[in-house]
Amino acid sequence: EQLWLQINGNILNFTERLPLGQSMRVQGEQLLAEPERYLAQITEWLGLSRYAHSAIEAMLHPENSPYACIGPSNARFGNDPNFLRNPRYVKRHIPPQRLEGPLEWQSDDAQGFSLDTLAIARRFGYG
Repeated sequence: EQLWLQINGNILNFTERLPLGQSMRVQGEQLLAEPERYLAQITEWLGLSRYAHSAIEAMLHPENSPYACIGPSNARFGNDPNFLRNPRYVKRHIPPQRLEGPLEWQSDDAQGFSLDTLAIARRFGYG
């Protein structure tokens, strides 16, 4: 949890200093469930709407990317090893998860996410 909190806190601190319109938030769960919808929005936001169809098609097939591999010997594992084992996109619905209360992966005495984590998660539209 602390790693998630630090990484996402850093992202918020950085993006809040950017001018309006220079950052975009997308929930990964929504992107995985409806990639065509969200990738179209992202390509438009990036100013690539005239290339949207081919760009989206390429994004839906990461297995065709030259980066869908372990990497050269001097830069191994620049990507998620689980993804690299099978770099294919599979459209799927990820059900919402609860934020409150004890979590099955926490130790017995833990009571759920910290208040700081809950605050950031809610800013991202969760809960």
